[in-house]
Amino acid sequence: GSPAVADAGQLGRSGAMGIFGKVDFIGDDGNEIVAKQVACGRYHTVVLTNDGSVYTFGLNDYGQLGRLALFGDPDVKKACGCDSGNNCACSEGSEDETVKKKGDACFGGWACRDGTAKKVNLDTHSVTTNTKRHATFVAAGRYTTVIVDNFGDVLVWGLNLCGAGLDGSSDDLKTEQDVRRLTQRLRGDLELAATPRVVLGLDGEGFFSNGRDDGPGIDPEKSLEVTRAEVVAVGYVHLVVLTKNGTVFTCDTGFDGYAGGLSVGGKGYVMNQSKQMGRNVKSVAEALTPGEVLFPNGGTKIVAIDAGRCHAVVADETGRVFSFGCGALGGDSGEFGLPKEIDFRKVLRVETADSRVDEESGQSSASGTSTSKSSETKGKKPEGGETKARDEVRHKEDDNAPHFVVDVAAGEYFSLVTTLDGKVFGLGDGNSGQLGVSSEALKSAREKNRVDEQAPVEIPTNLGRKGATVGQVLTPIAGYQHAAAIVERKEA
Repeated sequence: GSPAVADAGQLGRSGAMGIFGKVDFIGDDGNEIVAKQVACGRYHTVVLTNDGSVYTFGLNDYGQLGRLALFGDPDVKKACGCDSGNNCACSEGSEDETVKKKGDACFGGWACRDGTAKKVNLDTHSVTTNTKRHATFVAAGRYTTVIVDNFGDVLVWGLNLCGAGLDGSSDDLKTEQDVRRLTQRLRGDLELAATPRVVLGLDGEGFFSNGRDDGPGIDPEKSLEVTRAEVVAVGYVHLVVLTKNGTVFTCDTGFDGYAGGLSVGGKGYVMNQSKQMGRNVKSVAEALTPGEVLFPNGGTKIVAIDAGRCHAVVADETGRVFSFGCGALGGDSGEFGLPKEIDFRKVLRVETADSRVDEESGQSSASGTSTSKSSETKGKKPEGGETKARDEVRHKEDDNAPHFVVDVAAGEYFSLVTTLDGKVFGLGDGNSGQLGVSSEALKSAREKNRVDEQAPVEIPTNLGRKGATVGQVLTPIAGYQHAAAIVERKEA
């Protein structure tokens, strides 16, 4: 990928980057307000506050902050920061008097950034309402921001063509040539890109707030609650939307995650090329219009969703997990890549040195794994206090003890799921240790037990400290190639 941008303003504050620091949010009345949800994109941050306002800060090269791009502070080391139009803002003392200054209009590139949290105007779209819009959920992609509002609509800004909405209608989405024209327009008009846009249906009305009866795969008999959005997740190239009644919709963004648009003539990014829609997509219009995803053994109500780079993972109310999209976490092997259920009868269990020590001290293993007490570890603590993952990863098939999944998270090429009994499992890529075990041990275990990346790996969650252990895992969190979880702590 492209080189990292060290300081794009994504921290929303000054000071050292490697430590925690407070970001201040000031309301319209001058009083400090409280954040209730945070979403992080590639180089920008989105915050939902307790009054339903949305604040953004960070990189703004394609309008992902929901406001016109401006030059940020010039880079001291580089002396000048230039945008895609070859306009440059330079540090004090520059001899060039024609250069731009901080706060001047900026046209694309790393120089366009704003490290101050500012409020986004959500009432800019031609789909009018009698009540002021406020956000109820936020999500961030690489070059886009997506929210759900109080009407159940989904709004997007930045590089995102889901639902079109550039002129208050979706009439222009007929051919790939039309889409290429729209992508060029969005990249060339940053004020337009930065304008929040309601995701539209084929009739030019808000798709999720108007009970669609004309979208791909929508049953006209279904009620308005089918399409009223509640949660949204953003991947590199797609959106996944969960509605209030547990229906899932997907939509292509029209961009490849690197600011490139859909291809014409087979070159570059092709719509639904990784089957990340989880449904049959016959045309550009269908890819860029939300369409319902149908799951095996129909009638299931989905309760949790997340999107990875080019896949999605969801859980239903009966505790089952489904996945679709790219790689080993994709759906079925058919033409459309329809959702596939994850089989929890095949589980890899990881045994670590710390879990052995805790059993010796009378504490139960946090992963729930039964371990044998070998002579080489009995009564010994790991050297240096480190958790040493072993190759003793066992494969178990248990038809009588299914795992009831309650939450999911998706990283670049991996997924996490948590269960009702407080365990956490990982699937997919584990080469960076994001599944809680070394890549060497994981590879060896998979080969030994003849299972692939779709076999869940039980992640050991023991803290490895005498006198303290972890209770149930409450929430899984997946980054690009790392993972975390919010857990319940118990004292001995």
